[in-house]
Amino acid sequence: MLKKVSIGLAVLSFMVTGFIIFQTASSLRHLATHHEEAQVEESASTVAGGGHGSAPAEGHGEAPAHGDGHSKPEADRGTASSSGTVPFVSIDEVFANVAQDNKNYTLAIKLDVEFFDEKGKQAFKTNQSAVRNLIIQTSREQEYDLLASLSGKLYFKELLIRKMNEHLQGPLVKDVHFASFFLQ
Repeated sequence: MLKKVSIGLAVLSFMVTGFIIFQTASSLRHLATHHEEAQVEESASTVAGGGHGSAPAEGHGEAPAHGDGHSKPEADRGTASSSGTVPFVSIDEVFANVAQDNKNYTLAIKLDVEFFDEKGKQAFKTNQSAVRNLIIQTSREQEYDLLASLSGKLYFKELLIRKMNEHLQGPLVKDVHFASFFLQ
């Protein structure tokens, strides 16, 4: 019996790892496609707008953002990269109940959401309350055992990216970083 359980867990682990690899490859394809489109748009705006520097660049560090009134203030930040700034939105702690075997566990996460460009960041900020609810709902659908493992956290991260992009109707979210992840 123990041998069958071990084989079953190994197969499940293999399937989850395969799914994570598939989702990562899919995200990379979206990134490559979006990057090519952004380069074409940047070239067109450079020609039409008279060059770079027409809009002020974001600084480094964090600045307070306007919250939805139901949570702590959230922060925007830009990080320098070779092509300018990478837009981020920090989401303060989100709490959700996670069930497993008729027991409830608490998940508390803080997220840094990374976008491909400012357009994605603005779309996110416009739909911020709905996206926070999406994060809570997605968290509630997970099981404790899955979120307690590294592969489960990676799966959860990719799932959040996919669901946010579906909600925002485009590949706008580049990555999700867990600033904190507490499961009890």
